[in-house]
Amino acid sequence: MRSPCEKFVLDVMPSVRALIAKELIDKHALSQTEVARIIGTTRPAISQYLSAKRGFKMIRRLRTNPVVRELISRMASAIVKNEASKESVNDMVCEICRILESSKCEAPKIKKES
Repeated sequence: MRSPCEKFVLDVMPSVRALIAKELIDKHALSQTEVARIIGTTRPAISQYLSAKRGFKMIRRLRTNPVVRELISRMASAIVKNEASKESVNDMVCEICRILESSKCEAPKIKKES
């Protein structure tokens, strides 16, 4: 049985990263390479986030939550302005987790093929 944090990291975090990447590219005009460096991943990973090949599980649910959208927007702005410490970004990510946990916004159950 997975802990809530493990479940968040595996099921939700890729979608959070995808939304942050999209925000940084669309609203702050950063390149995929710059975003990859900031997020700590590769440029191909950013490309997969943008094309919904990675991190697609929870994007729709995250986008429809106004509090989560606001946190992601604030996170992206703080990153661009160099006002985001690793701790502050981690705090915002933890807040997203708490919001999702309290609203029971879970990743969809995937049926196993027989």
